[in-house]
Amino acid sequence: MASVIGGMQKLVGTNHPLLKITKRLVYNGQKNMQTRGLIMLLMAKLVTNAQTTTAAAAATTRLRNARMLNADAINLSEDIETNQRHLATITELVHTAHLIHKGVVNVSELIYTEGLFLEDLQFGNKIAILLGDYFLANANLLLGSLRNPEVVYMISGCIRDFVEGEFVFKQNLKGNAVPSAATTMQDWEIKTYYSSASLLANSCKAIMILGKLDEDSQARAFEFGKLLGLAWQLFTDTQYFIDEKLHPFGSPLDLISAPIVLHLQKDPTFIDCVNPKGNTSDQVDYRQIRTLVKDGDALQHATDLCRNYVQNAVRQLHYFPASDVRTALVNIVCSLQI
Repeated sequence: MASVIGGMQKLVGTNHPLLKITKRLVYNGQKNMQTRGLIMLLMAKLVTNAQTTTAAAAATTRLRNARMLNADAINLSEDIETNQRHLATITELVHTAHLIHKGVVNVSELIYTEGLFLEDLQFGNKIAILLGDYFLANANLLLGSLRNPEVVYMISGCIRDFVEGEFVFKQNLKGNAVPSAATTMQDWEIKTYYSSASLLANSCKAIMILGKLDEDSQARAFEFGKLLGLAWQLFTDTQYFIDEKLHPFGSPLDLISAPIVLHLQKDPTFIDCVNPKGNTSDQVDYRQIRTLVKDGDALQHATDLCRNYVQNAVRQLHYFPASDVRTALVNIVCSLQI
């Protein structure tokens, strides 16, 4: 443990992404990083409300037939609730593992020539890999305890999607995704689905499966999670250009963020600013990119698209019975409107 602490202290000053990720996981201002687990628990409450409605009708029928509810049905409901809580934990663990694994940087000697500095970065990569694997191992352990092959297949597929998402765009020498002149918002949606929306969508659907709801409910929950993930990422992408306190003018940008892709679709020559011929982020003029995007209409298009995702996500929620839980979910989704 002492060697790990010493190694982490050496990372200070190297600008290794693991430090920023760790800080965000421990403390992120007024924002709670465990939002995905909360959403899964709220979705589980939606299942409970739907079950209550169905159970009331079923109980009336049973009473008419002079039959009584037995203890087995109650135990079954308790088991399902436990599995849903486990699924919320699994979702958070998988997401956290993905964030930590993304903290691995390219430490090629072609980029970093200082030997000692290179060793510190390599140590940071080892910690990121081992810590991410630890979270995934615990998630898989809990996933097996659900004893539901369909849910296991769905959630494990999300981990595969994370990997596929890393190869939607080309990467520069530092391993950062960069667009091409032919990049479109469809590419952005594919990337976003693989990288974040897939986990939300499949977890929401899995909650319905564990709650034994019908296929229509499962499909609507999946679509809700997918739209929420897309809106969430779009909201995050626009903050690079709107929130100057969190992202100061001239600070690095996500070069495949939605506003950049939208501006690139309208002005193909913009690729010379975003992806210069040197194929390294050191040559990117982030100040110029911010200025060009903010002067154009890409941010307005991003705002309209985000609003569309939010409205469609809320529409999926309206399929479920009205309740305080549904209202809470609607409020969470609507908070993403730019």
